Amino acid sequence: MSRPSFEQVMATDVDFSITIDNKKTPKGGSAPTVRQVPCSARRNPFPSKEIASEIGNIFHETQTTSLEVDLRQLFEPSSDANLWTTLYKVPHRLHQVNEKAYEPNVISIGPYHHGKQHLQATEVIKRRLFSRMIKDKNLEPKDFVETMKSIEKQVRECYEEPLDHIDSGTFVKMMILDGCFIVQLFDFQDNGNYPSEYPFNLNGFLTEVNYDLLLLENQLPFFVLSELYGMINKSNVERDKFTELALSGLSKVIPGPKICPDKKCPISAKDTKHLLSLVHDNWLPSSQGIKQHKDFKAKADRCFWICCARKREEKDRRLRKNMRCATELKAAGISFSENNEKNLHSLFEIKFKNKKLKIPKLSIEHCTDRLLRNFIAYEQFIPSSEPTYVCDYVVFMHNLINSGKDVKLLRHKGIFDNCLGDDEAVAKMFNKLGDCTYSSKDFYYAEIFYKVEKRCRRRCITMSLIINLVVLVSWFL
Repeated sequence: MSRPSFEQVMATDVDFSITIDNKKTPKGGSAPTVRQVPCSARRNPFPSKEIASEIGNIFHETQTTSLEVDLRQLFEPSSDANLWTTLYKVPHRLHQVNEKAYEPNVISIGPYHHGKQHLQATEVIKRRLFSRMIKDKNLEPKDFVETMKSIEKQVRECYEEPLDHIDSGTFVKMMILDGCFIVQLFDFQDNGNYPSEYPFNLNGFLTEVNYDLLLLENQLPFFVLSELYGMINKSNVERDKFTELALSGLSKVIPGPKICPDKKCPISAKDTKHLLSLVHDNWLPSSQGIKQHKDFKAKADRCFWICCARKREEKDRRLRKNMRCATELKAAGISFSENNEKNLHSLFEIKFKNKKLKIPKLSIEHCTDRLLRNFIAYEQFIPSSEPTYVCDYVVFMHNLINSGKDVKLLRHKGIFDNCLGDDEAVAKMFNKLGDCTYSSKDFYYAEIFYKVEKRCRRRCITMSLIINLVVLVSWFL
């Protein structure tokens, strides 16, 4: 008996396959229509034109519906989003310039670097300090677990990167150990009573920890630290005191004059995002300097509305972000000195008066580049209408320094204390710091750039007149 052909089998097959027809789904949102398709259509590798056309229409409509849903979700804001405390990742353009500048050396805080092998030694220290604190203060560990568990969802939403790979237990434990370590560390620094055992007795350990606490990707939301501080000290009234302790401890590693918070505007824990933002928001020029800059900008803006090409050109000169390097400025008759006035508020107090640039002293150490880079990275997420003092300072130095000769000149004037020992290394550091960074449109040193450039142009005009006069006199002699 001969075997039936493939066409005969397909023609006599009466089984049916169940498929879902998205095209016939009612508008009311009810279940999609179920229809039966002959197995011949299902098994035939070359379906008829009608079936192929129907399949194509279904696929196209499904894609369109899915795209509409995705686009609609983009415009539906999350009610639980807490955007003001978002903890960002370092932008890729900055990260690829110097990856190590954003990596902790001693301690991990938060989820981004949690579990890295070279930071495991400090995890042991966190557990020991927490155990000692529980015993000494007669606290209950379950209270910490319950409190942190209640805000876990809010804390997770503060981070830019999804944290689904970290389970709830690990995440809550991380919040408790990291947060309690930070709170105890600032208490130790405030009262000077450090644990006697390893590694607090090692030179440089506390300095490295403080630098690690100022990394953009090494943070906990500040409300977590404030909550833990209140639990440890059993007080809700003194939670704002923690901001003062934290700022006092971290300002020790900030270059230049010590940070002086504005007493008229006390620091509030509610207005602070994390430790890096706490220092950044209080690392400011003097109120007098800020007012002088606003007056200069207002005068430049008035030039914009005058329909005169000369005035428009004047505005462009007032807001420019380029200036000659230090050796060229010296040749143009401009001198340099250290700004050692009393009650300097910060490193940003740069002044130009009587053909002299007065700049506060900067001590350049191995961590200076790393510190400035993380403040720069944080300022990349600040609205363009707000000032970026660190970026503006780096732009100023980037213009002032082209080579080791410029660094040498400034070092001899007492402006730099070069602990690196190599002037070319300092020049390279500032030149690279200016790469891939954006400062605000409201450039803080625009007035200094304008006055310095105006002085240089005047000098050039004077020298040109003198040369022409000498040539003219020699012509008649």
